[in-house]
Amino acid sequence: MSPSVLTWMEKKRRQILCAILLSYMLLGGMYLTAPPVFEKPDEHWHFAYITYILDHHALPPLDTDVAVNPAEQIAGHPPLYYALASTALKLTGLDNPRPEIAPNPFWAVLVPGTVNDNKNHFIHPPHELTQSENRGVYFLRLLSLLIGAGTVIGAYAIASGLGAPIWLRLVAAAGVAWTPQYLFIATSISNDALVAALSAFAMATLLKAIQPHAPARRWVTFAILTALAGLTKTSGLMLVGVGIIAGVAVAWRERSWKKGLFILGSIALALATIGGWWYARNTLLFHDPLGIHIHHLKMAREVPLPLGQILQQWKPVERSFWAAFGWGNVLLPDNWYWVFRLAELIAIWGLGLIILGDRKAGYAGRLGFWLLLILVAGGLVSLGLWTMSIKGSLGRLLFSIMAALMVLLMLGLARIHRIIPFLLLTWLAILALGSPVVINRAYRPQTPNDVAESIAHTQGPPIQFDDIARLITYHIQPDHVWPRQAIHVTLCWEALQRTETPYALFIQVLGQHDTALGYRASYPGRGNAPTTFWTPGDIICGEYQVRIKGDAAGPFVYPVILWLYSIEKDERLPATIAGELVDPAEIGRVKIYGANTIPVPETGPTYDFADHVTLMGYEWPAYAHPGDVIPITLYWQATGTIHAPYTVFIHLVDAQGHILAQADAQPHNHLGAYPMNHWDPGEIVQDVHPLSLPPDIPPGTYTLRVGLYRLDTLARVPLTQGGDSVELGHLEVR
Repeated sequence: MSPSVLTWMEKKRRQILCAILLSYMLLGGMYLTAPPVFEKPDEHWHFAYITYILDHHALPPLDTDVAVNPAEQIAGHPPLYYALASTALKLTGLDNPRPEIAPNPFWAVLVPGTVNDNKNHFIHPPHELTQSENRGVYFLRLLSLLIGAGTVIGAYAIASGLGAPIWLRLVAAAGVAWTPQYLFIATSISNDALVAALSAFAMATLLKAIQPHAPARRWVTFAILTALAGLTKTSGLMLVGVGIIAGVAVAWRERSWKKGLFILGSIALALATIGGWWYARNTLLFHDPLGIHIHHLKMAREVPLPLGQILQQWKPVERSFWAAFGWGNVLLPDNWYWVFRLAELIAIWGLGLIILGDRKAGYAGRLGFWLLLILVAGGLVSLGLWTMSIKGSLGRLLFSIMAALMVLLMLGLARIHRIIPFLLLTWLAILALGSPVVINRAYRPQTPNDVAESIAHTQGPPIQFDDIARLITYHIQPDHVWPRQAIHVTLCWEALQRTETPYALFIQVLGQHDTALGYRASYPGRGNAPTTFWTPGDIICGEYQVRIKGDAAGPFVYPVILWLYSIEKDERLPATIAGELVDPAEIGRVKIYGANTIPVPETGPTYDFADHVTLMGYEWPAYAHPGDVIPITLYWQATGTIHAPYTVFIHLVDAQGHILAQADAQPHNHLGAYPMNHWDPGEIVQDVHPLSLPPDIPPGTYTLRVGLYRLDTLARVPLTQGGDSVELGHLEVR
């Protein structure tokens, strides 16, 4: 960055700061409306806390019973934000009506990235943004956006308190304003924006208070802001420790224990006056001063994580600090996060140089720098301890120190080279602008155009499900996979009539004895278009990932079946094809591979049939008795693409050629039918056929004859050597 640009930034700092704030508000407006109602982390619980205050004129109890405490674990949060939000709703008349939306029972499916597949925690009707019952939700999101601007200003003020150059102050402010996850959380119904702003102002005030000859009122202001932050979120109490350290350091520097006592007394008095009633209430009623035990009751890990596993949680923490939308399930491409990872490493390197190389000059010689380090280190350690015992590795839990963290990040980057903070800002700005598009896409139903390529060729005739819907297109891709891989099932429905029942679709790869080798359930439209929103004539499409179980046996071809089911009524809609009942409704077949290699015994010559089928080997018991069922094992190889599902015949014939026993079946392994037209070129298949001997067969030596034919025409498949069957050898009957 050229000196002239930096000089210009110094001259225009107020205008630039205002432009940063304006960009924050404009971007925030996009993040405010992009996700549907309650599709931000814990938003419905935060809203329940607020409405509980409105309805009961009291705080929700720290009780795990949802009927008593609809806010659940969020009831353990201090009440300042919720009191302000409930008052704002009451004053604006937006406290009623309220949204009534049903949860999506299939939302937690693990589909990576931004694919719009059941990312929605709740079921959302069309045009939700314009519905009157949701006005209160969007108003509270706007309130959080306005409050969150304080963190942007606070970052500028903290950098100013450190004596950073003007450009670095502006960079820190922009870093907060353009962080996609902060924009997402600062436009949600939650206490995060308020605690972030209060903590930023408190830290900026502390940096002024530690200056020589600073007026005592700054310490009082810091104490009040700290107490308010603690009454907003328990993590705000980290400022108490930083304030105590700062007070002791200042008292030591000025050799004034009187001042030290004043500072400590101010902090204690503010905590007791502003938040003391909250801690006393929790102690008396629930024996839990901070109200955090309910989090342990609802979300505790069965076994605390060891240190090594805590460090492994940094990846989800990192992603959910920078950009993890929805309930943390709408993610950007994984390699995009490497930009942030690189920035973090460079910043750590730069801060190390400041600490080790600039001890006598620069930031390392200032108390404020060390206080910032202590605050950020405390936040990271607290997050680690929290992650050790509570499920959920959440980077947004660091937003209570967002301003201080961003200032240190930019300081470290600038220590390596001053162009690097601007490069990071450019990346943040790109993501901040593009992420609302990603978020919006995650919650909209698929259209026929979205899946046009996948559904160009349907795999069968239309299937009608009662008089509710008709499945007009279905397609499975790929149709051959290994265990633990996934198939993608594309479905397009035509709505036939309105229904008040939310039917769910169930896809199953059906194994032996009706076992599920792969299973997927969802409302249509990948969770975004339940049947209750359908109107006659609508076309609703969706592509569903179905992962095959790791213990699925193969090679084998399994049917893929589908049905529409009402969870409420516990009933399955009847399915028909051309008026004929089908149960279950099969929409295709999928091949699951098995062993990579099958050893073929050297039993004699090989035989080549037409259409790329070769009989490589064969074996059976040396002798048998009348009435026995003997296994005839054939080893086939597909030498190319086989075009028909040929049937194998095995005949046991006497010397005159009379058939005394026979077995006709599709080629199969130990699992069941395995049609030849599903074999891959080069694949070897072990094919076992049970041959039942008549109980009255005379003892003697008989010949085994094998061949292939088409079941639809009964035409035998010729051999390239001539003839339409082969005599493999003899079986002795004793």
